[in-house]
Amino acid sequence: MHVPPGEVYRLDNVIRFPLRISSWSVNSLLRELDESQRAGHKQFSIDMGAVRHVFPNGLAPFAGIFEFYKNQRGLTFELNNAPYLGLTPLNIEPTDILDGSAIHHPLGRVWRFSRSTQVSDFVKAFVLAVAQAAECENGVLMGMEWCLYEVMDNVLNHSSSHCGYVMGQIHQKKKHIALCVYDHGRGIYNSLKSTEHAPANPSEAIKISMNKGVTRDKEIGQGYGMWGLHNIVLANSGQLRITSGSGFYEMNNGTPRHSNTVPFLDREHNCTTVDFQIDFSKGISLPNALEGYEPPNIRVQDLPDENNTIVYKVAEKRTGVGTRESGKALRAEVWNLMKESDASITVDFGGLGVVASSFADEFLGKLAVRVGVEKFMQRIRVTGMTPTVRVLVEGSLDRRLEN
Repeated sequence: MHVPPGEVYRLDNVIRFPLRISSWSVNSLLRELDESQRAGHKQFSIDMGAVRHVFPNGLAPFAGIFEFYKNQRGLTFELNNAPYLGLTPLNIEPTDILDGSAIHHPLGRVWRFSRSTQVSDFVKAFVLAVAQAAECENGVLMGMEWCLYEVMDNVLNHSSSHCGYVMGQIHQKKKHIALCVYDHGRGIYNSLKSTEHAPANPSEAIKISMNKGVTRDKEIGQGYGMWGLHNIVLANSGQLRITSGSGFYEMNNGTPRHSNTVPFLDREHNCTTVDFQIDFSKGISLPNALEGYEPPNIRVQDLPDENNTIVYKVAEKRTGVGTRESGKALRAEVWNLMKESDASITVDFGGLGVVASSFADEFLGKLAVRVGVEKFMQRIRVTGMTPTVRVLVEGSLDRRLEN
């Protein structure tokens, strides 16, 4: 049996997943589930043995679709051959998403959200994870944060769905941050069809939704979310895909394309998938992207004290201080703070009796080389060191700056 790459296919009640789970796999899954229901199947075995690559724009919709069919249609699914993959999303709770353990790290898992507090918890945890994983150019973290808040908030306010699903990854080689938000609600067309905008079809509804000021109800929103998302991704030369009902819109490096033949659940559940990628090596001017509006950097604006100093407490970081990997994470976070704020940064080692020499070298030794000696001395102050920590930190700085 020949199966096109990237497509899900079914043999009786066994659904087999392809090598790569991405947005193109979602259409074939919906077709197979629709046909299998008409054939009378209610119980399914999900075979993911061939899967080697998983992306948010495939896995987040898959998790939502399977939950919909289980809860709304009474189907059952047994997952096989995929111990490292989870199609069951985790609920966003502070004790889970912020505890620093690998299984609950915000990256690489599908999360379910239904409350505004969960949106806030996820966005904060995700932005911190990105800040510790990648040295981002100006405007990237703030632009990503703004987009994520707006898209997730749209699910709560406009989809008429009881929950949404979100997943994010960092692709270090491509320097991309990939995010996908999915809901199995009424969709953009059903949301706008009775308004003054009156789109003719789902594809047109998606395009209309990206115009400034377009919203279902101006008492709920101002209509800046999808417009701002589109402009920020465009300013970054990133990628944006929106699927809702039978409509599809894609923008890749500024080139748009659209379709109106995408499969979906049913008329009441058009579903919406917002999939976007931002290049963290390319800066974003938010005032330019948002036509003069510069949103406040809530994450950073309250960090400096009355002396315009950010106190960075190393002991409070969940990464630990024992490995190069943890040093790399803190170096990236401080680098990003230097990009986002003009405040001085006090790196406080208070409460730590010792750190690994490799950690000190990866964190402060390489940071000094990265930003340059002069800027490092101007912006960074190190305090709270025990004699042992001082020897390790100063030794790493001396060795790095000698070369």
